[in-house]
Amino acid sequence: MSTILRYDDGLWPNTLAIGFSLTGYGLGVWLLTLESWVLNALGVLVLAQSLIYAAYLIHEFAGNAMPTDSGLSSSPASDEKRRTLSMVSTSARSAAKRLASPAS
Repeated sequence: MSTILRYDDGLWPNTLAIGFSLTGYGLGVWLLTLESWVLNALGVLVLAQSLIYAAYLIHEFAGNAMPTDSGLSSSPASDEKRRTLSMVSTSARSAAKRLASPAS
């Protein structure tokens, strides 16, 4: 596993963090679409937490702290992970803006 991550003991924590970031985004947006204010509040919390994880992971991938390649050039796998997490955080900001803006 050392070909993917810098440290072998980081497989499960990193997998869980990436999984939570991706699934938490979908779950949070879905909870925001429901009519119950309690579920809306829970959706805000889940979405905010998943975006915090995504931002942290983007920071780690950008600094090459997680992949094994060193230097400023990054591997295609690292670039793909960075693009995916960046897409999650960017689309969540767009969804939040659409939800906050009044209907026209």
